Amino acid sequence: MQERMIWLDNLKAYGIILVIIGHSIVITAANDSTGMLMKLIYSFHMPLFFFISGYLFKPNQENYFY
Repeated sequence: MQERMIWLDNLKAYGIILVIIGHSIVITAANDSTGMLMKLIYSFHMPLFFFISGYLFKPNQENYFY
């Protein structure tokens, strides 16, 4: 079994926390400062998860599209 990458686990945790904060701000995005924070968080939290999943992807040659 391979050793866990602590930096990657921390990056995933930060991404999850940002998702929670971003979804909480959507409810209260009435003023401009929270709207800017929401835009900032939404600009990179999903690409962060795509980067992590692409980094961890290991294709199985036998059942690639299964």
